[in-house]
Amino acid sequence: MDNKYYSVDEIANLLGMHVKTIQKYVREGKIKATKVGKAWQVSGHDLSSFMGETPEVTEKNDKVSSVVDLKIYSTDDAIRISNMLTASMKMNDISFKGSTLNVMHIQSENTLRIMLWGNLRFTEIMIGAIRQLYESEA
Repeated sequence: MDNKYYSVDEIANLLGMHVKTIQKYVREGKIKATKVGKAWQVSGHDLSSFMGETPEVTEKNDKVSSVVDLKIYSTDDAIRISNMLTASMKMNDISFKGSTLNVMHIQSENTLRIMLWGNLRFTEIMIGAIRQLYESEA
């Protein structure tokens, strides 16, 4: 992905997210982008960094992103996991401030897509919670 540039529409399609969500991430600086004319372009390297393929974490203030896809066959299970993760995030400590959690149930693919963006502590705790919730499904 290093030498290629992607439009916001291409990224939304690749990640299965809404274009407005990607635009929001660009505005918030979660995805590093360059404005070319009226459109935003994201380098392959910056897209990989956002997707967590090349973690560049060296300081406490650095941010990481993760996308987790879970196979979910019941809408009730998707809602339960989503609600529990949201509650877990809201109940946790102040170090979660500025972190984001987005959850999307893609029924046609039986997939629950969980997108995390925050510091290492946030990511570690949330992935642990995802694991516990998902394993309790089996």
